[in-house]
Amino acid sequence: MSEGLTDIDFKALNFLTLGPDTPGKVTNDEILAAHFVFLGLVQRGLVAKDIGEDGPTYSITFAGRAALTDHGQGEGSDDA
Repeated sequence: MSEGLTDIDFKALNFLTLGPDTPGKVTNDEILAAHFVFLGLVQRGLVAKDIGEDGPTYSITFAGRAALTDHGQGEGSDDA
């Protein structure tokens, strides 16, 4: 399930285990990059996107948690 994911993808998934993220309006390269990484994970079904008043909010899905576990970074691993 975690085939083809980059280190950045795993970092984003790990970040989302802390809770949903709303990067906000694109005002700099870092926010733009966050949206692109999250959208790539949305396309793979690892992250869900909801639209709110402050823009899109991204949250990890069960498949995203499973990908972390497959990679040794999920709940119960020493790396989480």
